[in-house]
Amino acid sequence: MGMLLGALVPHPPVMIPEVGGDDARCVRSTRRAMKRLARIIRRSAPDTLVLITPHAPTSFRHSYYYGGKQLWGDLAMFGAPDAAVEWLSDDMFLHQLKTLAGNRDLSLTEGPADALDHGALVPLHFLGQAGIRCPAVVLSAPGWTREKLHELGVCIGEVSRSLGVRTVVLASGDLSHRLKEGAPAGYHRRGAAFDRAVMEALSVGDFEALASIDPDLIEAAGQCALNPLLVLGGALAHDTVKGQRLSYEVPFGVGYGVVMFKPSHPVVALATRAIWTYVRHGVVLEAPRLSDTLPEKAGVFVSLHAQGQLRGCIGTVEPAQDTLGHEIVHNAIAAATQDSRFAALTGEELPYVDVSVDILGPVEPVAALEHLDAQRYGVVVTKGARSGLLLPALPGVETAHEQLAIACQKAGLSPDDPCVKISCFEVMRYE
Repeated sequence: MGMLLGALVPHPPVMIPEVGGDDARCVRSTRRAMKRLARIIRRSAPDTLVLITPHAPTSFRHSYYYGGKQLWGDLAMFGAPDAAVEWLSDDMFLHQLKTLAGNRDLSLTEGPADALDHGALVPLHFLGQAGIRCPAVVLSAPGWTREKLHELGVCIGEVSRSLGVRTVVLASGDLSHRLKEGAPAGYHRRGAAFDRAVMEALSVGDFEALASIDPDLIEAAGQCALNPLLVLGGALAHDTVKGQRLSYEVPFGVGYGVVMFKPSHPVVALATRAIWTYVRHGVVLEAPRLSDTLPEKAGVFVSLHAQGQLRGCIGTVEPAQDTLGHEIVHNAIAAATQDSRFAALTGEELPYVDVSVDILGPVEPVAALEHLDAQRYGVVVTKGARSGLLLPALPGVETAHEQLAIACQKAGLSPDDPCVKISCFEVMRYE
């Protein structure tokens, strides 16, 4: 098995009613997102949980972990001793992680503190309320270089795969603490720029962009999320991921973001990143080499949906670019900006758009309508210069007759016209 999902989770104690009281309403979007994330994690049935907290004891030499058979703590220092957490430690995972990290000159050692810090307690509180009971490993985010933090995450991912366990990794951290006048760390005009850079990178799973953020901007932000996120990026490095933003708000001058990451197929990640890069920066992404298991060239359709509704779809029946990667990048940008049925996608819409990619097989003529299957085959109709295409397995299209009628309508043709030529194709669909 291996990595199941990852997430950025904030940790303001005010989210917990026993601590926040009436002020808990000020973070209701974050609370809702945390509860939603917890439900998703529960349904995914993880075998183990790894949580990276920035508020555990830390040093430039060691990443500390919380030891003992039972992880525990409460929020007494925030006035809520009854808001307590008890969690079983995953000794096997921790042992394997210590061994692998030690072989790579990364020091993991038991920390001097017994009770969990609030960076761990607050996320675990929400997971526990959702009924999640898998064992956990809780580590500090040490003051290491970005490269070493990434490598620690890589070790987490490798242990997960070697043990064959379904693993969730949480990066606990708040974004800029300097977003408003009167914020806990004071106001800094560049705090918002840090949050935008982080949330944009996370939305497409671009952890490399996090590692290249200007150190001056990091200092200006007064944040505590970056180091845990760099560890998370290493843990997810084996997979291609897209981030799903569940919430972001700034109730007290501090940025609270909840972003979930699930492994996705490389072609979906490529299309998503191509759209983000072009819409945000006007730059056409350089297409990477894709897996040898995919065709070298193929026709490709890229479809965009927002809140379940079509937001753009552009494609090619036959390959028009030099490689499959270039075909995906070109058609993804076109779907976002050139579909005449929709206005060009805006930067504000990007976090809410889902991307799917259909890679088309050979187009072959159809001798009779009964040979079609609306769930398996796409259809192409042509007569002279007119043509229409419909992809397979579309919601609301159940039969070949419906499929043919819609394709003909798109082309301005009649499905009863005997001169209409019908062809079909299969697709590999990635969502």
